[in-house]
Amino acid sequence: MLFIATSLEQRSQCASLGRTHGTPRLFQVPGPLHLEHKFFRELDVGTAGPVDRWVASCQWTYDRYLNEGIGKDRVFLSYYGIDLNSFSNAYPGKLRCELGLASQSPLIGMVAYMYPPKHYLGQKRGLKGHEDLIDAVALCRQRLPGIKVVFIGGAWNNTTGYERTIHRYARQRLGDDAIFLGTRNDVNQLYPDLDVAVHPSHSENLGGAGESLLSCIPTIATNVGGFPDIVIPNQTGWLVPAHDPVRLADTIIEVLRDPLHAKRLAEAGRERVRHLLDIRENASQIKEIYDSVL
Repeated sequence: MLFIATSLEQRSQCASLGRTHGTPRLFQVPGPLHLEHKFFRELDVGTAGPVDRWVASCQWTYDRYLNEGIGKDRVFLSYYGIDLNSFSNAYPGKLRCELGLASQSPLIGMVAYMYPPKHYLGQKRGLKGHEDLIDAVALCRQRLPGIKVVFIGGAWNNTTGYERTIHRYARQRLGDDAIFLGTRNDVNQLYPDLDVAVHPSHSENLGGAGESLLSCIPTIATNVGGFPDIVIPNQTGWLVPAHDPVRLADTIIEVLRDPLHAKRLAEAGRERVRHLLDIRENASQIKEIYDSVL
């Protein structure tokens, strides 16, 4: 028997077995946030028993468990895969037509739910970095008038108060040049119209970077969590420090001013994602992990 936990609720149920229980517990770790904070990291490792295992979903998470003294025989690495076919039949035009935006108008895009700050972790801005991108675009407009940014994704878990806060902040800084589309189920059809996709998260697994690269869109991400696994500077995209709108703005301008180079990196990124995040391969890896534990 093997107890598998892939969500917080399941982790709670899994914990009820106790660290001395003979049934192996396998924790699939969706993101590195709790490992970045000493109390929660020690709680995770300290409540594990000798037969328990972890499946990290990015290299940072894998390395973090090893650094905590967990043996290599108890930690696995398997990425969350993407259905590659779902991004194979998308063509430009849909989003710009919907927005009434000319093809030559610079368009930045961010695809992410809006997570409010976790004040008990000392966060002052949302986890996904919406405010940082708004500040960066405000700086970009000083050098490149006419630039617009579109935010795709609504409030996470009905945190609509924070969503309204983001909308107000964007209106104050960017006016009508910030566009909010809310939650959409056609994201793969919207990506092709972006000149650059930005993932400014403060903590993240791979986030949406896999989808933007699979869509062959020049991609900027913060140098956190699993982003460096697929967004490799001067190979597949650009990495910037988190919480740094100035560096983010400089990088956006750099990408927009050299579209040929940006496209070459995006094409290389697409090939890396197709190799690393094919859901069929990832599912096979998970099965092999289950079999090895059993």
